[in-house]
Amino acid sequence: MEYNILFIADARSAKDDTIIASVYQREQGVYGVDEATGLKVSPEPFTWYRFRIDFREAWLLHCDVNYGPPPEVWPFYFARKYEATDEDGVFSVTKANELIYSTKR
Repeated sequence: MEYNILFIADARSAKDDTIIASVYQREQGVYGVDEATGLKVSPEPFTWYRFRIDFREAWLLHCDVNYGPPPEVWPFYFARKYEATDEDGVFSVTKANELIYSTKR
């Protein structure tokens, strides 16, 4: 359990195996540069960010957000979140990781 992440099962969870992951950003700061746009990634402090994810990927989101290197991880979770989100609004943590680590090659 971490102070900055909540995982919530709702009515939709029973239908499609997804949960809501709410990630709290409490500190001000720049957490990397999005190489695709050249923009600094600086999530708003004191803000909850919401992701709908497959429940089986909750552990990976937890590891990325809390222990992953912010300059590499945060652009894909915040500036480029749309690249890993499908038409049903489900953010694929696995796809985000593929994007993160494919840019390091």
